Amino acid sequence: MPKAEKTLTINEIYKSIQGESTWVGSPCVFVRLTFCDLRCNYCDTEYA
Repeated sequence: MPKAEKTLTINEIYKSIQGESTWVGSPCVFVRLTFCDLRCNYCDTEYA
């Protein structure tokens, strides 16, 4: 049986300044995904 292909759907990619953790104030690139099924209680993306 062949292995299933795993893919991620990217909703948005943007540059910003990190606002939390030990990397606060550092430039970073965020990749926002779509169709996440984890439903974390801290997620700020309703359409994910």
